[in-house]
Amino acid sequence: MNSLYNFCWEFCHEFILADPSEDNHPVFILNLPRKFVERIELQMFMAGFRCVSFIPHGQESVIMRFKKSKVKIGN
Repeated sequence: MNSLYNFCWEFCHEFILADPSEDNHPVFILNLPRKFVERIELQMFMAGFRCVSFIPHGQESVIMRFKKSKVKIGN
């Protein structure tokens, strides 16, 4: 998970990891430049997260919400 944090810090303006105590499927909320959307979405997908919300934030930024999938994605 540390490499995912480092990746998010490298490409995002800010991010929040939310993990409610009754739910063991963490949620990442990312504020990032639009130019990194595809790269972030692919990296998060490979880490087992899927995008559940995409909200434009100004002209050059977006807020994306990713939720940990209940089933393993990929290899």
